[in-house]
Amino acid sequence: VELDAQRKQRRFDLYDADKLEQARARFAEIAASVLPNPLRIPPNAATRAADCLQSYAEAGDWEALRALYVRVAFEDRRRLLRVTGDGEMFLANLRHLWESNMRPTPTVLATAGDRLVLRRTFWRAIDEGQVSEIEILELAEVDDAGRFVAAVIFDPDDRVAASTELFERFARAAGVPPSFVEGYRAIRARDPERLRASVPADFVLVDHRRTGLGRIEGAEAYIGALEALFELSADAVAGEPLYFLAVEPWGFLTVAHNFGTLVEGGEFESVFLQIVSYPANQPHGGELFEIEDLAAARARLEDLRPDPLRIPPNAATRARQRRNRAFAGRDWAAVRSLVSADFSFEDRGKRALVTGDVETWIASMEFYTTVPGFRSELELIGTLGDRIALERTLWTGGPDDGAFESERIELLEVDVDGRVRAVMLFDPDDRLAASIEALERFAAGEAAATGGAVPFTRFARALVDQAWEEEVRDSLAPDLVLVDHRPLGFGLLDGDQWIASVRALYDLSASLSWDVFRVLAWNGHGLVAAIRQFGTIPDGGGPFENVFFSVVLNAGDRIQRYEMFAEDDAERAVARFEELCAARTP
Repeated sequence: VELDAQRKQRRFDLYDADKLEQARARFAEIAASVLPNPLRIPPNAATRAADCLQSYAEAGDWEALRALYVRVAFEDRRRLLRVTGDGEMFLANLRHLWESNMRPTPTVLATAGDRLVLRRTFWRAIDEGQVSEIEILELAEVDDAGRFVAAVIFDPDDRVAASTELFERFARAAGVPPSFVEGYRAIRARDPERLRASVPADFVLVDHRRTGLGRIEGAEAYIGALEALFELSADAVAGEPLYFLAVEPWGFLTVAHNFGTLVEGGEFESVFLQIVSYPANQPHGGELFEIEDLAAARARLEDLRPDPLRIPPNAATRARQRRNRAFAGRDWAAVRSLVSADFSFEDRGKRALVTGDVETWIASMEFYTTVPGFRSELELIGTLGDRIALERTLWTGGPDDGAFESERIELLEVDVDGRVRAVMLFDPDDRLAASIEALERFAAGEAAATGGAVPFTRFARALVDQAWEEEVRDSLAPDLVLVDHRPLGFGLLDGDQWIASVRALYDLSASLSWDVFRVLAWNGHGLVAAIRQFGTIPDGGGPFENVFFSVVLNAGDRIQRYEMFAEDDAERAVARFEELCAARTP
């Protein structure tokens, strides 16, 4: 269904059921051709409710108005009033204005999602030639039935407070990370130090506008750009959303604007498209586009969709980058400054079996980095939470008649301050041992506060030992249920059936192995893990690999429910985990 500029139907097309992709393509083509008008904020449920309010008041239908305010929380935050109340107080105030011959002229300033609106309203009355006028800012929030649940009044010069309240209410409903909300508050408060505490060090802003700022890398550079704007304008407001074009779990796209008054000049305003991204376990970022580049902005937001099979960087990989720069410069003092007080180094390679402290680690790396032609290549193969990374490393070097090549798996763990607390090396065929070590360190470290990762870690260790009747069975609750949602999965199994199926898989492939390369979510109830299973089918069957997502729920120190999802079903797996956890929460 296509609408014209007046939102009236102008075209209606029907497609056969097997032409879904053709219909989607047409819809995308229409969407890309419709540019937002920055001077017109589109209506939503909150603006429609506000329109109903005015029409009921004009008709004097106060009972219909009362039905719109069944459970509203009313606040008047103006400096000389400061009152709170319920819907009856709001209606009494509204009725007094209306019966005093005051009439409103509202202007929508911003919306947030479908349920929030911020308006500037002039109440005006003329009585025997005398003009009375009141200007206010009013925020309204409605529920899914279009009834008001909040009405907040601000002074007309309190735009920053009003827009901040609007965004915070939206953020709570949309699941925006608290760190980003705190950064938003800091920008509105023009507080650089507060902003530094909430913006990740590797924050990146990319300004695609014709006369934009280009690419700004790092929190300090970003904060410096904001400070420059604040120096030019004592009342500048940066990046205030006018309305939201798309909201996704990993970020949102808005029509936003900067505005204020120049210290040496008049008022200014610039309107643009703004993407804010905060994918899980990845650095936050922002991108700006010209209004006419809507199609490019929409495509870019979709490009930022987290790939559940992509292993994200974390604090451990960033510490590794700092470590590598220090090693490359032979700056051993810098290396020492990167480690924690309880740092440990361990090489579990069959030809090494070395343990030591930071000096042992430095001596080991110093040997390699002094070899002529030394080079290192690495591949990130797993991150668990923010503090643990697994990487496959390849070290090469030496003269032509004595060249060497060494492949290892490195586990690197950092503490809460980002300091390296452990480096462990494994032989390349010990990937499972490295993965189990990473799981156990994750459960004892970042996930220790919830305890939800311990039963899965215990189960994983039991599988390695293949102690089926003792450790494996004891790690599962007696009433365990397994639900395999994969297209060719097992379906519904109990604990004994599941153990039998896993044993059969090990019997089929003596080389069977697996590893956990991501933990997508965790809490006290359990976790969601990304698992790679691989091996070789005997009798010439060749190698195989399966990737799937496991949803694990605990009962005490045992696994009570285990659900499996296909490799393209990560979002469904996480949603299922949240659903199961919510069912347990009173």
